Amino acid sequence: MVKIFTVLVFFFSTLFISAQTRVLVSAPLNNKGGQEFSPSISGDGKTMVFLSKLGDAHDAEFMISYLRSGAWSKPELLPTINTQIKTIYTGDISISHDGNTIVYTSGKYGGIGGNDIVMTEKKGNVWQASINLGKPINSAGQEGDPSLSPDNKYLFFVRYTTSKTPNGLTCGKLFRAERITGTAMWKEPIALPSPINMTCECNPRLAADGRTLYFASM
Repeated sequence: MVKIFTVLVFFFSTLFISAQTRVLVSAPLNNKGGQEFSPSISGDGKTMVFLSKLGDAHDAEFMISYLRSGAWSKPELLPTINTQIKTIYTGDISISHDGNTIVYTSGKYGGIGGNDIVMTEKKGNVWQASINLGKPINSAGQEGDPSLSPDNKYLFFVRYTTSKTPNGLTCGKLFRAERITGTAMWKEPIALPSPINMTCECNPRLAADGRTLYFASM
């Protein structure tokens, strides 16, 4: 999977961004001897999902934590995502702006291709069973790095190609799919145009303004 490239920002409008001081998040989110990665946070900044791998464990687990009274709660396992099926890739987690939907990539659900995009939604305080989004989002190939627009109307993701980077990593193109109003179905995904898709792209994220797309490229 393509993971770390040059980070680019594609502006749909002119914006100014000011850098902030980097702060290491302490326990209970980060733990000695563990690996925490791929964090995603809701629009109100109060719900965080991420992957955690402890010790020599083969598979990372999906965790969720809530900001309460200025402190993050002890992370909890997401039971609708973590399964007893091991050794098959699951990752690329992202939570929606409203904090009620999680999209991620998995090969654990007998889907369309190698790795498919899967979704779970929260009803009340309960996360529902994960659902493979099926076609036309998923293909016979591999999809990954899913994320939703702030209004949940669009799904951005990567569809991997047969091209390789000089380091041998798999290349991908960024796609956007529109949700069919009032349903759980999606229209045919559309590849984003140049200058977004140029060589090898991944990790698309649409900012809260709905007009600024962040992604990585090589």
